[in-house]
Amino acid sequence: MRKFLLILFFITSASVSFAQSQKFEYTTVSSSGIAPTENDAIKEAIIEAVSQVYGVDISARSQLETLQLSVSDNSGTDELIAEKFQESISIATRGIVSSYTIISSEKVERGISVKISAKIVKYKSPADANRIRVALIPFTPAQKDYKGLEDSKILGSDLSRIATQSLNSGLTSSRKFTILDREYMEQVKGELNFIANETASVEELCRSLAAMGADYILVGTIESFTLKENQIKLKSGTTAKVKEGGIAIGIRLLDAATRQVKFSDVVNLKAKIPVGGTGSDVVEICNQFAELLSPKITEAIYPIRVVAVNDDEVVLNQGGTDVVEGTQYEMFALGAVLIDPYTKESLGRKEKKCGMIEIVRSKPKTSDAKILESTSSIEEILKENEIVCRPLKIKEEKQVKEKEPASKRKDIW
Repeated sequence: MRKFLLILFFITSASVSFAQSQKFEYTTVSSSGIAPTENDAIKEAIIEAVSQVYGVDISARSQLETLQLSVSDNSGTDELIAEKFQESISIATRGIVSSYTIISSEKVERGISVKISAKIVKYKSPADANRIRVALIPFTPAQKDYKGLEDSKILGSDLSRIATQSLNSGLTSSRKFTILDREYMEQVKGELNFIANETASVEELCRSLAAMGADYILVGTIESFTLKENQIKLKSGTTAKVKEGGIAIGIRLLDAATRQVKFSDVVNLKAKIPVGGTGSDVVEICNQFAELLSPKITEAIYPIRVVAVNDDEVVLNQGGTDVVEGTQYEMFALGAVLIDPYTKESLGRKEKKCGMIEIVRSKPKTSDAKILESTSSIEEILKENEIVCRPLKIKEEKQVKEKEPASKRKDIW
């Protein structure tokens, strides 16, 4: 019994997403089974019904078939025995199979063939269930504590918590990701152990079914953090105190299935603290860091794509505040998948530059861009290849820094 429940957890965890409020619905499916006895044929049909709703691969099915659904007491009328057997199925599946009705039962060469109509409890996915799921692991502080203003110290654990939460909020607000909370892993482990308990209800089981499964894992290390106060001279001749801060976090975004690194960088931020601000300086720095990093992660997973061509303009599949008018992008035609000769893992796809565009209109879900240059007809390229767009300004910023003499570079750590 316990094994069956755990199997159900694993076969469904990949197909549902975590949600703060769980909703359930009943779905009715028809299925059939053949076995030497009617009860075993019903069991086969039940397995098939659950498979239709949740999906079961061959290896999982072989384990499901070990489920014991026999009724110990076979005394009484046929109706009573059937009622007891149906009750045993509901108990054995912890209510996932609410009930069933036998449509037909007949003898065949292999035994008894049974067709049933089963009522299955199913988790009702929220509207954002199809979003990519990112497990955001709390950032690892490289130091026990970091220097604050004057002689104060900022605990590494506190800085990790604030920086992680800021990025959590930034990615969530983009409405492109479902962020899975990994800050309280011990509580999650406890919940998984709880589902093996015979007393767990179907609601508790379904909540656990929906609690796991990530497409990407985001990890990071806080390499450095600074916070200082400077005196500046105003035009009036007086002086004023201003605060500056900086943070550097090494980030890696991993494909949960292949462990392929989708994005890796040490992201540096030099932050200006608003004068007269009433909030926490640390929170302000972390929020600015999240504003810088969130678009980078979004671009790594959801690169902007060309979806249509209208004369000398292209239509892009993203808009809103993430796409700013006047921003220039390079266009790349995607080619064959590149495979690492050693690990046999995907390294992404071959890219060939095919032009440059500039955003002229940003709409809620799409945007329009003027074609500044192209290697050939973008319309013809789009018929054969997918086209992704990458911000030109990122490349330009790197070039400026590389050309600047090292003696003139001003890092804050």
